[in-house]
Amino acid sequence: MKIAYVTTYNLMDSSKWLKYNQGNYGSSQYIFNSLKSANININCIGDLQNKHAWISRSKWIFYRQVFQQNYYSWAEPLICQNYSQQININLEKVGADIILSPEGFTPLAYLNCHQPLVLWLDTITASLIDYYPYLSNLCYETKKNIYLLEKTVLNKCKKVIFTSDWAGQEAIRIYGIPEEKIAIIPRGANFELYPGRNTNEIYQIIKSRSQTKIKLTYIGIDWQRKGGDIAYQIAKTLHNNGLNIEFKIIGDLPKNIDKFPNFVKPVGYINKSTPEGKKIITTN
Repeated sequence: MKIAYVTTYNLMDSSKWLKYNQGNYGSSQYIFNSLKSANININCIGDLQNKHAWISRSKWIFYRQVFQQNYYSWAEPLICQNYSQQININLEKVGADIILSPEGFTPLAYLNCHQPLVLWLDTITASLIDYYPYLSNLCYETKKNIYLLEKTVLNKCKKVIFTSDWAGQEAIRIYGIPEEKIAIIPRGANFELYPGRNTNEIYQIIKSRSQTKIKLTYIGIDWQRKGGDIAYQIAKTLHNNGLNIEFKIIGDLPKNIDKFPNFVKPVGYINKSTPEGKKIITTN
């Protein structure tokens, strides 16, 4: 069986990913690598070109300046149509039996092909509208397109894989997707594990940990949404109760804290897709 793994971005070149995309794009890359390591015949189709960028730029400026609302090009039908055309051209070269995408509706909204479609998502976009900051204050056009295009893709899919039961229930609640079409497969750690590590080595690593200091590490880009304040308050409470705490912050530093106490180590953003970034995370 041949799988075409479809994304709009370049899955193999992490140097082009924005830091806010590192989590989702990196997770997609690890899924691809895991399938490939299982001797599955899988090929990437991605790095799609936005040939109508001038339209999305114009609309973004219009909605921002006139209505102070958010417009997004990834929900623009004309752009989605062109992405599907680019995918179709590559499908002819790959000769895939099935199409798998970890990205959602954008690349597949207008794809007409004989191969069955499978999505593998954290959740549907509609469930995050007016919840995530970047999906709040949407213009009517973008909001309408999200519901229309997402429903279209979900209906076309042979299978929709979610990472949690909650996400699956949201698809049923909002779009009426049949329960038998949904599968729940949690994603693993968004990090490459060291091969060949045995049980004794793991025990030795645990045994070598400090018995006098508790080390806590927060990793995340969006401090507020990822629960940074909660993690910080936990560390602060433990410290105030007399425990020897080290609280390390990896990612965007919080803007609501002017001065960190001594037990906090603000590391800042690390690009773990680079050898240097990976070394910092794994050795500290």
